[in-house]
Amino acid sequence: MKIFCTLFFAIASLISISIYSQEEMPTYQLSGLAPDELSSLIKEGSSFILECQPKDRVPVNYFLKGDLLPLKATPLDKSVLEIQKPIYVKFDASKVTFSTDKTKWKNLKHFVREKPLRNLKLIKAS
Repeated sequence: MKIFCTLFFAIASLISISIYSQEEMPTYQLSGLAPDELSSLIKEGSSFILECQPKDRVPVNYFLKGDLLPLKATPLDKSVLEIQKPIYVKFDASKVTFSTDKTKWKNLKHFVREKPLRNLKLIKAS
């Protein structure tokens, strides 16, 4: 019985810590942040939730590091993500997850229908 009680309280405390940290995590609206503010939050490794609303636009400049196939974006690259439905993005330590209701958090692949490489188009280098 003693082991059961100890286990029960250990699990209960973990659940309450998880709920507490979720509620205490600061939430920012994408439309209220300047791009350099958002970049700063991400680079600092801060834990926060980013609330994105329909019609919000996110300019992105992406790259991949690596010894074999690095991808470098040029200053002329102007890719933009336009939010279609309300979504929340949770930045927590080194993990980024997404949710439509702030209760169930999933990886990005659950929200993207296309496979990124299927839409890769090669262009002639200038």
